[in-house]
Amino acid sequence: MINKITSVIMAIFAIALIYMGGQLLLVGGSAFYALIGVGVLLSAILLFMNKRSALTLYALLMWITLFWIIWEVGFDKWQWIPRGDLFGVLGVWLALPWVVRSLYQGQRRFHPFLGGTVILMVLLVIGLCFYDPVPQHGTISNARTPSATNGAADEWSAYGGTTDGQRFSALNQITKDNVKDLEVAWTYHTGDLRQGDDATEYTFEATPLKANGMLYFCTPHNEVHALDPETGAVKWKTAPDKNRSYLQQHQTCRGVSYFDAGQSAQPQSSAQPALCRKRIFNATTDARLIALDADTGKACADFGDNGVVNLRANMGDVRPHALMQTAAPLVAGNLVIVGGSVMDNGFNTGNPSGVIRAYDAITGRLVWNFDPANPEKTAPVEAAATYPQDTPVAWATLSADLKNGLVYVPFGNASPDEVGIERDPNSNTEKFRDALVALDLKTGAFKWRYQSSNHDLWDRDNPSQPSLIDIDYQASHNRR
Repeated sequence: MINKITSVIMAIFAIALIYMGGQLLLVGGSAFYALIGVGVLLSAILLFMNKRSALTLYALLMWITLFWIIWEVGFDKWQWIPRGDLFGVLGVWLALPWVVRSLYQGQRRFHPFLGGTVILMVLLVIGLCFYDPVPQHGTISNARTPSATNGAADEWSAYGGTTDGQRFSALNQITKDNVKDLEVAWTYHTGDLRQGDDATEYTFEATPLKANGMLYFCTPHNEVHALDPETGAVKWKTAPDKNRSYLQQHQTCRGVSYFDAGQSAQPQSSAQPALCRKRIFNATTDARLIALDADTGKACADFGDNGVVNLRANMGDVRPHALMQTAAPLVAGNLVIVGGSVMDNGFNTGNPSGVIRAYDAITGRLVWNFDPANPEKTAPVEAAATYPQDTPVAWATLSADLKNGLVYVPFGNASPDEVGIERDPNSNTEKFRDALVALDLKTGAFKWRYQSSNHDLWDRDNPSQPSLIDIDYQASHNRR
């Protein structure tokens, strides 16, 4: 009975392969899938008839598949997965004792050809785990050479140290020779613990800031804590209401941002603040952008609505759990810029927009918006308008080149991440999936994009803040 059920499942799989492989062939793609589908269908028929040759034929199909994969992509293990995973799983199932025993009337539990094929291919896949298909050869110096911007030094005032996201410190007090002598100076417990109705992914991932003589960080419930960096003593902290059941996933706060009106460059005109000259910005998991006085932790009443900008504005109907903010906002000059995060694979349609929005860091006024569905329309959206849904999101922190007036956006996929049947290959939405996008800092106008994954079905988001590095190509060439 088990072989009958298996053969029916194989037949369904084979028909799908023939149909979709035929569609691929008609648009100029590989003929492999349609042809191998015919082979799988024949193997399914033989298995339904209780013929041992079904296993022999399937072993041959596995070898054909292996040689085709090597011919097409070499030994790149990551490209083996979408080409051979289902064939391999089915081969393992067919080689199991209860399938083989039925074909041999209980006299044998192992099919030498198919069983040997499966064993060899499992060993091959294990070996590939230790093989790098794209080796990179070169040398690296241990010398600490500052970049053109010199990186962060006494202050770590942005998520990546500075707006260029290098995560590089010019400090050199700690070296490879004395690092072993470091001792714990103090520890601090936030007290922000997981509660019963919290999201399934509840994580503490904050990167602290060191600015304004304090250490700033956030917790999964979007508390903001300010500590004395020398002693760990609490200077102030905020504790928003935790009695809410809003998220099902991604309950985290990766960092806050710091703004000093007296030191910021001015790419966008803005009046000097009457309140909170120094500010901490916190983008929350319930989709709010909050401005706090960096000295006291009190809300900056002149920003938005008493210190809060509602990031659900112009998003249309937002389902529960669908929209959140987890990354540190980008402070660039007098702008605070946010992307967004949505629930992965929660709904096929009706997911919140992945629009990038830039707000005046003092007033909270929307200055520009870059909507992947309408990249040419960057003027602030009208109050009654709604951003188109189901567009790629940038859930990681952005970077900025203040000298050249550019913002770099690491877009990921749009939800659903792993289903592509409803995507229009010619749409703007498809063009911006998994793309690094450069925008004009003042206006949000599109400059260029580089797409790292085309038609992503594997959740290959751009997961980190871009790093901006100046390279002296002439000097590099002379050192070779």
